Amino acid sequence: MKKIIVLILLICAANVKAQSGLQIGAEISPSWKLLLHKSKTTSIRSSESGFGFTAGIPVKYWLSEYTSFNTGLNYIFSSYDVIANNVFISTTRFNTVQIPLSFNINLKADWYGIVGTGVDYNFISRTRFGGIRSDISPIINKVQPFLTLGVNNLRETDNGFFEIGLQARYQLLNLNNSNSIVFDNTSSHVLSLDVLMRFYI
Repeated sequence: MKKIIVLILLICAANVKAQSGLQIGAEISPSWKLLLHKSKTTSIRSSESGFGFTAGIPVKYWLSEYTSFNTGLNYIFSSYDVIANNVFISTTRFNTVQIPLSFNINLKADWYGIVGTGVDYNFISRTRFGGIRSDISPIINKVQPFLTLGVNNLRETDNGFFEIGLQARYQLLNLNNSNSIVFDNTSSHVLSLDVLMRFYI
């Protein structure tokens, strides 16, 4: 009897979800990152390359046949390693919780444009130079609004919908806050290129 009740509830939930245009899924997306630096005194630019990934629960709500609103809850890992002559120098790592807020707009057939914004929260930020580890959370802006732009393909499979695409994200605030010794001299921003891989039920 309990199994029958559970089955009925699942069918009802699926019908409500289908009628409301709501899709919930899972995401695991690798990313390539650039930590962009600009000197406030000389305007000289430099950068550090890094890598990372996003894992989370994407939520897609269809506003019409051709447009959807996208949000969810993501965990993001980011790492920037400095290596010279095959010798490890230092690494900086960020652990982030993200709430994305974007729109999918149909371009052609199964292809959609991505445009939107969102908020990152850096809850753990650490660096390691040689054998010395340091917590840099007090000297960075933990809350980071960002802009996003990209393109994705959404196709129906036997078990759900598979989404793959490319998405660029740019954090708007200086990574360093006023407690940092480089705040007055350097402005730093994060640019990410994500390879989107999401599956929706």
